Amino acid sequence: PPHPAYPPATAQPAAPAPQASHAPAPDAPAVTAMPHGTVSGETLRTEPGSALSPRMASVGRAALIVWLAGLCITAAVFAILYIVSYRRFRRARPLVGPAAAAWLKAHPMKRKLSLRMLPGLTSPLTYGILRPVILLPEDMDLRGESAAYALEHEYVHARRLDALWKLLLALTVCVHWFSPFVWLMWFLANRDLELSCDEEVLRRCGTDRRGSYARALLAME
Repeated sequence: PPHPAYPPATAQPAAPAPQASHAPAPDAPAVTAMPHGTVSGETLRTEPGSALSPRMASVGRAALIVWLAGLCITAAVFAILYIVSYRRFRRARPLVGPAAAAWLKAHPMKRKLSLRMLPGLTSPLTYGILRPVILLPEDMDLRGESAAYALEHEYVHARRLDALWKLLLALTVCVHWFSPFVWLMWFLANRDLELSCDEEVLRRCGTDRRGSYARALLAME
């Protein structure tokens, strides 16, 4: 039997796709652009140590200024003392004669060593690094036992470059002037240099002369 006729199928129009709404959700807070470092009007806190606060920076600058002032003052004091002593030492006259020549020949050094006598000097001393000079009191008799011990003591100072060590100690005090322990170190180090020279002199001259050496040192004080 013939099939019943149906009306031809027609395409149904597609439902329009839902469009995205840009309107904010009712519960979502609106985010607004704020200046750098703030969110919603509240300033962000920086991490500790990321940047110094102005107060800490000013304290650091003040401490640096105080340290530099102390360094300059301490260095100026040492420089003035050195200049005054150097001007006084320049008035010393060279020590010449057979006794001085014989002593210098018996105590050779790679650096030039000279003997001088200074009026008003109470005890022998040594100064200079590249050209060390041993200063003696003007009234000291080079043929005496005290003079021999004194010259031997100062010769050890010159040979060991103790003047250079004392300069380095002074520079250390200038840098660390604020520390009482550094000043104590400076005092004890200078004392140890003297004691070390005494030990070397006794080793060279003999420990049996310890008594006479001690009396000679006391006589020159």
